[in-house]
Amino acid sequence: MKDLINNNTCNFLSITIGVIGLILAIVFFIKSKKTKRPFYSKISINLLKRELKRIGNIEVKYLNQNVDDFTITKLAIWNGGHDTINISDVPENSSLRIEPQEEIIIYGAELLYQTDESNNFNIIHDKENNTVLIDFDYMDYNQGSIIKILHSGDSSANLNLAGKIKGVGNVKYIPDDRLDTTSMFFIGKLVFFLIGFLFIGLVVYAVIMKSAIGSVIYSALFVFLILIGGRDIFLSIKLPENIAKQYSD
Repeated sequence: MKDLINNNTCNFLSITIGVIGLILAIVFFIKSKKTKRPFYSKISINLLKRELKRIGNIEVKYLNQNVDDFTITKLAIWNGGHDTINISDVPENSSLRIEPQEEIIIYGAELLYQTDESNNFNIIHDKENNTVLIDFDYMDYNQGSIIKILHSGDSSANLNLAGKIKGVGNVKYIPDDRLDTTSMFFIGKLVFFLIGFLFIGLVVYAVIMKSAIGSVIYSALFVFLILIGGRDIFLSIKLPENIAKQYSD
């Protein structure tokens, strides 16, 4: 009798956990379908290192300015969410801007690419404040731009994107090891959800067979459903194909 009570209690807790997980997964899923999700990533090519000038009497100038280190950085910014980001979503006192680390000089910047001319991206090199201001009209899903920055650093780590989006906060940085520009992104997503269907199948089996491992399976299902809501934490982020072509060249 005691074992029966314990088993029923365990099953009740397992079902409760599973239901909570399902509800949370649905909430996360609905929220992700209509939300602003601004991302940015950056890659660099170092053309001149300070050590090179120590080899001999080498002098390099850019716009009549002596240069020790010289790096080209491409910065991609895009909206990975299904809710449009408008310029009105950028607070006036926290505009989107590219800022260098201390002692790093931005020599110049240009807009390399934008997904749609109507996005109306525009950049301004503010030499006085040593920043690059980013302006635009709007970004729909998978729309964005690529900006080229010439600076005195030696890698993309010397530059950061500052500024906020209303209702979102800071634009999320996606490092290279989480940025996917290939079809493998979709394979990763497929595997992720196939594992989820496997968990669901095991749960159905446990309920029908009244298996004692039901609590373990329900707990596993709960974890998976939570992961669906936070899948961007565990999976790579897809760089829109049209931007990826320009970004990797």
